[in-house]
Amino acid sequence: MNKKIALLGVLATVATAAVLLIAPATGGAYVGNGQAWQPGDNSGFSCGVIDQTGAGTVYTTISKITYGSDGSVTLICKLQNVPNSTGHAIAYAGFLCGVAGNDTTATTETISKTGNTTLVCYVPPPPV
Repeated sequence: MNKKIALLGVLATVATAAVLLIAPATGGAYVGNGQAWQPGDNSGFSCGVIDQTGAGTVYTTISKITYGSDGSVTLICKLQNVPNSTGHAIAYAGFLCGVAGNDTTATTETISKTGNTTLVCYVPPPPV
């Protein structure tokens, strides 16, 4: 039991500096920008995003990784109803995000005042 609590403490500490990706899982479709995200198209895995305090993590499976033909990688994760008692939108940028075996700080996350949250992590193409 103490090992589980210690592990959760370590994960919470790591989450303040990085977004954690967990193993792929099956998930439902997400309709956004006119396209449905279906399981099997690099979507539906667990994705952790920063909470309103900046010190915790909230998880979703509304997630997708897109691989660009130039070698770039983009991760998008979305949540609804993330607690936000500030009365205004919260924006984070430049935090560490692990995407498809790469780390990047080309990142943004916005939590609207109503709790709609979008995380974007971008790994640029490798140097030529």
